[in-house]
Amino acid sequence: MVKLASQLLCQEVLHMSFENLDLPGTYDGIWACASLLHVKRAELTDVIARLTQHLNGGAAFYMSFKHGDKEYWEDGRYFNCLDENALQKTVEEVPELRLAQLFVSIDVRPDRTEERWLNAYLVRADSCNGLEPETYTNQSRSGQRSSPVIHALVPHWTIEHDKRS
Repeated sequence: MVKLASQLLCQEVLHMSFENLDLPGTYDGIWACASLLHVKRAELTDVIARLTQHLNGGAAFYMSFKHGDKEYWEDGRYFNCLDENALQKTVEEVPELRLAQLFVSIDVRPDRTEERWLNAYLVRADSCNGLEPETYTNQSRSGQRSSPVIHALVPHWTIEHDKRS
């Protein structure tokens, strides 16, 4: 699959686990949709901190987890489900990250509409020459007040090593 992805993108695609991550360079954003949920809870803070070290100042970091407070194995895969409090505590352990938006969504797959996902947009805080990003309060779709939101969230990115630049 890595070889096919490299051919499709016309650039090198890296294959490695989060626990053994060895990234070249820094990035403007990381898109970790339903992937960090496979990192063991005891290792999650360290993995997020290592990923953060590869973000440029002001870069966005998206992550999502199955919503809940449990760990389990299914079909040979490990799942680490987090709720809002657990994710906020984890993020607090990484001083360079600031939580921009945290919300729960419904799974879009027709056979899994009962499944909920915890979504988080974070920003590497050492943007703006050490100044905190300006925030405002947002309301979720349910009308409940949610976490502060950065005025301009950046588009979605993935970790890619572009040999063309």
